[in-house]
Amino acid sequence: MTAARRWALLLLIGVVGFAPARGRAAVCDVGSADAAMLEDTWTAMDSACPCATATDHHAYTRCANDVVKQRHHDGLLSSACRSVARKRASQSTCGRPGSAVCCRTTSTRVRGRIVRAASLCKSAAHASACVADPSNVVEGCTATGCVACGNGVVDPGEECEAPTPDCVACHFDTCGNGMLDPGEECDPPGVDACLPGCRYAVCGDGVVEGPEQCEPQGSPGCTDDCRTGTCAAPPSGETAVACVSGGSAVAVAAGPGGALVAWNSVRSLPAVNGRRLDASGIPIDSVSFEVSEPVATGGPFAQNGPEIGGDASGWYVSWDGSGPLPVYRVGGARVDATGAVASRQVLAQATTFGMCFRGIGPPVGVVAEQPDQVVALWGNFAGCFNSFMFDWHSAARMTFSSGQLQSTTGIGVEPTGLSQPPPVNSDSAGGLASGGGDTVATFVSAFADWSTGSPVVVDSGLFAWWLPPTPAHVKLSSAPSSTTTGPGVAWGSSSFLAAWAQPGVGGSDVRALRFTRADGPLDPDGGLVLAGGTSVAGPLRVAFDGTSWLVVWLSQTGPGVYDVFGVGVRPDGTIVDASPRLLAAGVAGAPGITPWSGGWLLGVVRSAGPNLVSVNVAPIAD
Repeated sequence: MTAARRWALLLLIGVVGFAPARGRAAVCDVGSADAAMLEDTWTAMDSACPCATATDHHAYTRCANDVVKQRHHDGLLSSACRSVARKRASQSTCGRPGSAVCCRTTSTRVRGRIVRAASLCKSAAHASACVADPSNVVEGCTATGCVACGNGVVDPGEECEAPTPDCVACHFDTCGNGMLDPGEECDPPGVDACLPGCRYAVCGDGVVEGPEQCEPQGSPGCTDDCRTGTCAAPPSGETAVACVSGGSAVAVAAGPGGALVAWNSVRSLPAVNGRRLDASGIPIDSVSFEVSEPVATGGPFAQNGPEIGGDASGWYVSWDGSGPLPVYRVGGARVDATGAVASRQVLAQATTFGMCFRGIGPPVGVVAEQPDQVVALWGNFAGCFNSFMFDWHSAARMTFSSGQLQSTTGIGVEPTGLSQPPPVNSDSAGGLASGGGDTVATFVSAFADWSTGSPVVVDSGLFAWWLPPTPAHVKLSSAPSSTTTGPGVAWGSSSFLAAWAQPGVGGSDVRALRFTRADGPLDPDGGLVLAGGTSVAGPLRVAFDGTSWLVVWLSQTGPGVYDVFGVGVRPDGTIVDASPRLLAAGVAGAPGITPWSGGWLLGVVRSAGPNLVSVNVAPIAD
């Protein structure tokens, strides 16, 4: 916790901590037991709702309040501390251009307020006034006045008063002390790619440093992550999007004027990068851009597994992150039509320690329900070492305006907890789709009865989980047994199609089944058999081009080498392909697929030379 925030919490004790009790109502212990959760909430608030880019105060406070509600829903913020957490957002300059934090001091107290302009913060006969540097009253006003660098007073959160040779922005140069101090990206230098000055290298800035081998990215012989090397030319019919020194996943989604491709890249640390394509599938951006969080104080050190959903105004990309302790996180970013990352959010976070643990799994999918409204879905897991493990899922419905987050609604998908009705344990991989006014997730799930003290499975199979406003679920097929490949799902012209791998002797069957909310399954239990006796590696993907669904899966052919196969299915249940189509041979990881002009656009990653991977796209005809 920063000194400024610690001081802010101590000041709040006088307002909240020592308030007289009303009945048995809980009190927020801001100075001790609840200090850490408030600090974590404010950090999440800053990440999801950046003050510097806020253009409307009401929208900013809605965003901040959504963070508070989500963290309370996830058990990361107590009910008693919600009002304390909200105060920092409501009494701020965020989204109020030209406004300032004004601290007025009388003989008995200091009172902070927001004024329309700094010139309106005036002293009077009975009170002195000053303008604070922080953007909110909670951190800007102290018991003695303002937190302001250069006022001649070492305020809470400051280490010194500028200007002196060793004092920069009211902080000493603390690079090398092993702690992340204000202004530092990493510490100490020399560890985990941390450079002198406690910063990371920036690929594309024209300076070769740290783990970089060349600059700028994309120049001849210089990869997308600033390593030396040239990827082999893509196979006929594929267009190269990126050449990187590592990565194993790619996602692609159609959107305004074309598509967005996102993938894992290394650069200074693992990250998610993206590049837009035009309507012909040709890259628009001269080089890729960073979609995931920039490496910075408090950020995760690894960000992987992108999923994308697109609409008429842009895209939403989600990824999973991990950091020390360990910390698990699911993040997301809104990318507008120009390729600008308009805003980033932390959708969920969990910290694990001790013998029992809880973690956040990779995102399952992202879909656009309507323009500027998306749903992101991710996995959760919890358990104890040498004991039970539960897997379930959560989602967030988000609305945007001009790329900025306006609201977030948390969605719990499956029932959990050791109580009746029987809780459910779902495989982590699954699918997410939206259409016909409905949004649905598909998982292979098992319901268990714990009334005897041990789990007894009472039902299992492939289930469709309808996301609110009307929570419900329906069993699609009793055929699937537990599988890590994960079912895919997509909306068609009048129904959804779910596809899964059914384990069997000598391989797996690839099966598919149409369904709607109103009528449930439209095909017999067990679905349509699209392929038999094949190997399936990784989640299945499904996309609808307006005429047919294409069900896509990986089949392993060697160590780290896979072929991508697909089978088309018409809305009436007709199977288009008598045998699976080979869509791409010899790829190195899970593909991405999206509807495209007259068919689909397939994204693949390939080994493209010594320690090199290429990210390519290929159009697939209907």
